[in-house]
Amino acid sequence: SATTYQEVATQVLSGHAVVIVDGSRTALACDVSMPKSRAITEPDSETVARGPREGFNESLQEGVGLLRRRLRTSNLRFEAFVIGKESRTSVLRAYLESVIAPAFLDEARSRLGRIGDRIDGLTSSQSLVELIEDHPYGLFPTTFATERPDRVAAALMQGRFAIMVDGDPFTIVAPITFGEFLGSTADHSEIPLTATFLRWLRTRSEERRVGKECRSRW
Repeated sequence: SATTYQEVATQVLSGHAVVIVDGSRTALACDVSMPKSRAITEPDSETVARGPREGFNESLQEGVGLLRRRLRTSNLRFEAFVIGKESRTSVLRAYLESVIAPAFLDEARSRLGRIGDRIDGLTSSQSLVELIEDHPYGLFPTTFATERPDRVAAALMQGRFAIMVDGDPFTIVAPITFGEFLGSTADHSEIPLTATFLRWLRTRSEERRVGKECRSRW
């Protein structure tokens, strides 16, 4: 639905048909567009030996379907935002209402709402991260990007939220801890004991690599 001329114009420019009834203050918008989208394939950046072979593409609608396929619960929520004065980019925030802390929801809604029309356009998820993070150029980021629906579903069940940007296959997950960077996409396909052992090996390997680099420099 649309209640202002600006909303009607946005719906029409998005490929929707708008029905305006004389005497009514609300217009009805129907999605009649048939945009072409890239096929759902395994992400080249996150290949796994064991696990699902599906990845997000640039379509928000198909991304929502991939998440709902894994989380068939009424607690899965999607909140829509429109960002960019000129681009009018659609952004979705996904979360599990029964798991996530209300403070995370309020803070994320506040930060996304503050952007709104403050910028001319939003072209990628990374641009959005730089706008909502406290320290976007810090050494330890508080978000991570992924193209895998199974990884996003696992994060939502852990009480995190996800941000999907129309036209970008990468989904932003927040908030995260440092330990998340030591994990792997394949960890969810292993038993807990094996996944913990593999993560410990990666940690030790990274410690040795960093130590070797420090000694070579100093």
